Amino acid sequence: MKASVSEIKILLINPWIEDFSAFDLWIRPLGLLRLGRLLIENGFKVSLFDCLSSMSGKFKKAPRRLAGFGCSHYEQEEIEKPDLLKFVPLRYKRFGISI
Repeated sequence: MKASVSEIKILLINPWIEDFSAFDLWIRPLGLLRLGRLLIENGFKVSLFDCLSSMSGKFKKAPRRLAGFGCSHYEQEEIEKPDLLKFVPLRYKRFGISI
């Protein structure tokens, strides 16, 4: 039995940033949002899980302080550097909601 398009659920995921620094200057997953709109227009059920969202309050420990115009620092967690970057004397972090 073949499922109809309207029964198919698709989860789009915008992953964390793993880097030495990151700042939210209105970063939005534009490509995923456009893809999601296209899928919805064609009858699919679409959900977006945004690991960088400042609006995901139920996943956050405390609300982020938003600077002017809604920009802010991401939640961050220090993680081990990849071998290729071990020589860099900076802390390597995962930015976004906690795992």
